[in-house]
Amino acid sequence: MRRYETIFVVNPESKPDEMEDVFEKFKGIVTLGGGHIIKFDKWGMTNLAYRVGKYFKGYYVLLDFAGEDKIVKELERNLKIDDRILKYLTVKISDKFEIVPPEEEVAA
Repeated sequence: MRRYETIFVVNPESKPDEMEDVFEKFKGIVTLGGGHIIKFDKWGMTNLAYRVGKYFKGYYVLLDFAGEDKIVKELERNLKIDDRILKYLTVKISDKFEIVPPEEEVAA
């Protein structure tokens, strides 16, 4: 598995329930593809560095996950076709990443 970070910007005019649908959609793509979500961080509404369409603000989200490259392709395909997403960027953090299962409790 490889580790990736995807930052995407959601349309600022989206309603809170629409935003939750967007978050669940993209988390679902990762988990259904066999990946593991390491961190999902909602950064909130922030000014964009430059205007995108008619928007000067956007809702920023960080999705840190581990998985195969097919997950990244599917995630980016969906980010590209979803009208609620203004921009996105995916970066590979490392080539090797292993999920460590939680340690089992030791019986005394």
